[in-house]
Amino acid sequence: MKAAPAPEAATMPAAADAGGPQPRRRRRRDATSTALLALSAAAALAAVFWPQLSPHLLRAAQSASRGGGVVDADGRPACPLGYTSANAAGAELPQGHPPVPGAAAAPARAPYPGQPRGARVWLRGDIWTGDEARPRARSMAVDRLTGEILQLDGEPEGHGEEVVDLGGAFVMPGIVDSHTHFIPAGLSLSAVDLRRAASREEFERAVAAAAERLGPDEWLLGGFWDDNLWGGELPDASWLDAASAGRPALLQRMDSHMALANTAALARAGVDASTPDPPDGAVDRGPGGAPTGVLREGAMRLVSRAVPPPSAGARRAAALAAAAYALERGVTSVVDFGRSPFAEQGASWSDLEEVYDHLAAEGKLPLRVYAFVPLEQWGAIATRVAAAGYAHPSGRLFVGGVKAFADGSLGSRTALMHEPYADAPSEAGARMIDLDRLAREAAAADAAGLQVAVHAIGDRAVDDVLSVFEAVAASKAGAARPRGAPGGAAPWRALRMEHAQHISGPRAAARFGALAASAVPVANPQHLATDAPMLDGRLGPARATPERAFAWPLLSAAGARVAAGSDWPVVDVAPLEGVAAAAARAEQLRARGGGSDGGGGDAEAAARDALLMHTAASADAAFVMGRLVGRLVPGRRADFAVLSASPLELGARADAARVLKTFVDGRCAWGCGGSGAAAAAV
Repeated sequence: MKAAPAPEAATMPAAADAGGPQPRRRRRRDATSTALLALSAAAALAAVFWPQLSPHLLRAAQSASRGGGVVDADGRPACPLGYTSANAAGAELPQGHPPVPGAAAAPARAPYPGQPRGARVWLRGDIWTGDEARPRARSMAVDRLTGEILQLDGEPEGHGEEVVDLGGAFVMPGIVDSHTHFIPAGLSLSAVDLRRAASREEFERAVAAAAERLGPDEWLLGGFWDDNLWGGELPDASWLDAASAGRPALLQRMDSHMALANTAALARAGVDASTPDPPDGAVDRGPGGAPTGVLREGAMRLVSRAVPPPSAGARRAAALAAAAYALERGVTSVVDFGRSPFAEQGASWSDLEEVYDHLAAEGKLPLRVYAFVPLEQWGAIATRVAAAGYAHPSGRLFVGGVKAFADGSLGSRTALMHEPYADAPSEAGARMIDLDRLAREAAAADAAGLQVAVHAIGDRAVDDVLSVFEAVAASKAGAARPRGAPGGAAPWRALRMEHAQHISGPRAAARFGALAASAVPVANPQHLATDAPMLDGRLGPARATPERAFAWPLLSAAGARVAAGSDWPVVDVAPLEGVAAAAARAEQLRARGGGSDGGGGDAEAAARDALLMHTAASADAAFVMGRLVGRLVPGRRADFAVLSASPLELGARADAARVLKTFVDGRCAWGCGGSGAAAAAV
């Protein structure tokens, strides 16, 4: 796969053309003119390098107490060109300059320098736009310089058009995967994969095969095992000890809220019978208090802190591998919630600075990434946004989101429920954050212009987070919800509830509907397949019904705009499987008298809603990034996938369709060497 060309704002010659004042030769070169020339050149250089300087200015702001850095009166990084809210009114900022109240942004510049002007026009396509106002088109014209959609149907204006015949192929907006852990997912591609292990024998055989590829002191990592596949018995350290041949091993359960460590790993980490449980987790214990190897929630950190962290180079390679894997599946934009909350402190921030900033600056991000950091770091990310804005000039990297965890997972029995678990009457889950603290920090982050996301799976956690969101929404009552128009309206900064997997009843669904102008639930349809086998046993029949578990069609019927994400690497990134699962669940609920067909028949509406969840609705939930993607309409970027068949026609069998090609900014990012329908669309 070819890397995307370096963005203009990140290359000095192109940016210099757009930069500050250009010095002119004069016949008289007295001292005054020389000084003016130097000042002019300095301003031009500052304009050129301002986007790249912002991380350095951030570090300067953080060290302002020691007298370093260029900061304003409030201790925030100051613009080296001198633009402030007081003097910028009516001014046109240099290309790539962070936003300043009262100033106009510079006109958008082409991300691909040196290309001939004109449009690329795709003809004879079955184009589903994701735009409810105009859902279908037969042709699409895209600016070859900017990757922006110029026109749907009709005859494009101008000259230099390049025509591509789609041959009737189905085209849809690129998938916006609204919930991933992208760098861990990339790392998992080369780690132990136990997703299909259905017995202890298969588990040990896969571990042994992976261990043979490692050096004697290397850690065995990965996992994603699912105890439901072999009957629900939790493994212990003995499952790993012989197979790992003395190497330390730490293998996560598929939900990432539980892990299994072998004896060597426990010894290296100093975890034994005398080790107390952390406040946010538990060590499973056997006779005499000895650890069994199973670690829940925050207890995973007791061992993970002994694992050597991957280098910046390894994480960059993982991000690129993850991007290639996702593009092959039609994904063009991802929301990345970083590494596990039980990873080392600052891991997600390090990934932002050392991986994403680096790749974006070099023009090497193949798709769009919206990177979140933990809620407790809201002050730091607000400082960065104030200095450098929400988006890298390339349009490939976005920031401004923070995330917290209200509870754990169903599989680990740490999802917070109102009533105890049916198969463990002494357990009702775990609260991962104090509610007063969550309410306080969520309100502060929202007031700072950040997007707040909170993980909530159990029905009690969902109700708790709804209460927090209601309070935040009430504090800014009157703010209108944009409908994703590409014009001048500000992007919708929705409060996000990640998963919202179990609800307490119809009242909870109604609360989601009442919050539709301020908040969005982000569902994970692929989780239904992994959790379905344990629902009845773990929750009992009443709480396992489609009206209480994975009930996103009811939330939608109540008025909520439901987005969708895979949660990769918890499950594979397989969006068409997610579309099929979402459509099937909606049809199931409608057959039971729940949900709403939205017009056009149950199966047709279910398929359409499932596609919207994975495209337009996920874009709407993605703050600034969402204004560019999710719909194939003029003004947005030409991020799209060409498929072998229409998921709208396949419905609950949407996973039978294949992605033939994937485009980002109107350029082929995957499948360029394929054949068949739309093979020439490169």
